[in-house]
Amino acid sequence: MAVPPAKATPPRPTDAVTGPQSPRPATTGTPAGATAAGDVPAAAMADVIHSLDIGILVEDADRNPLLANAAFAEMFEAGTPELPAASTELHLPDGRVVHGSHRTVPLDGAAPGELWTFRDVTADVHARREVDRERQRLAELKARFIATASHELRTPLTTISTLAQMLGDGLPSHQELATTVDAIQRNSQRMLLLVDDLTLLSRIESGDLRLEPTPVDLARLVQDTGTRLRELLPQAPARIAPGAGPLLNGDERLLRQLLYAVAGIVAATQGSVSVSTHVDQNGWTVTASAPAATPLTDEYLLAATLPTLDAEARRRSVALWLLIAHAIAMRHQGVVTTSAEPSEGTRVRVQLPLI
Repeated sequence: MAVPPAKATPPRPTDAVTGPQSPRPATTGTPAGATAAGDVPAAAMADVIHSLDIGILVEDADRNPLLANAAFAEMFEAGTPELPAASTELHLPDGRVVHGSHRTVPLDGAAPGELWTFRDVTADVHARREVDRERQRLAELKARFIATASHELRTPLTTISTLAQMLGDGLPSHQELATTVDAIQRNSQRMLLLVDDLTLLSRIESGDLRLEPTPVDLARLVQDTGTRLRELLPQAPARIAPGAGPLLNGDERLLRQLLYAVAGIVAATQGSVSVSTHVDQNGWTVTASAPAATPLTDEYLLAATLPTLDAEARRRSVALWLLIAHAIAMRHQGVVTTSAEPSEGTRVRVQLPLI
């Protein structure tokens, strides 16, 4: 479609597009040089149309352009696509998204034409996509939550069931009875702790757990994470190199758990970890990495364990730690990603905006 160039003098809007013509009522007492009510000079109308930040295009009945304002010319400087008959979203070569809508308008002394308006909706489209991605992440998290809970509960339940069957088969000796009762108590305690963990994850994910946001020095938390990892996993060397950056508004207790999970997942599965940080206008990025590129499959994550921060004797599966990390990050409008590439090794990364 050929469109009048932006710098060319377009037809006056009042010559191209007018409303129904009707006789003007007689007026009296109108000062010289003034205009009657509703009478807008054509030059002033043209200036208004060209000053609008939305794109304006007027076509005649044969789809030939009659008028295009400066905003339209700027939007479609790389060329105007074929306009459909209905309103639509147009994806421009530079990545922007423009919504075009039109209506039929009467043209002065001619058949009706089309008035198109174009608005840049790139930000709205990106926001919708982010919402869709967030919903997808929540759906995936819920599916992994169910799978992890099923796996984590199966082992102690199977053990207790087996021991109960052994007791029912016959009266064991005093020594055997003491051993069996101890095993039942140990596995029962494991299930209670697991239920506590799953309840915590559910509360974080659903929003029932109330955040207590304060300005947090994330660099200090990263440094503390390295210290705790060396205490709990001395067999997995940890190199911590936090950079300085602005304070982050968040729940310090949960953020401490998040950073420990991100670094600990790599340390527990790869045998070592390096943690670095980066800050830009989008917020903080904390990356835990190791040279080996071992895929973090669900099976692999379920098999590995990582001590909790509060008690070395208590351990969670790495799969559950990853779910908790996802949930905490999402409560802070962030995201956790994992990757394993031969050229980059294994990486777990959390991105947190400066909210």
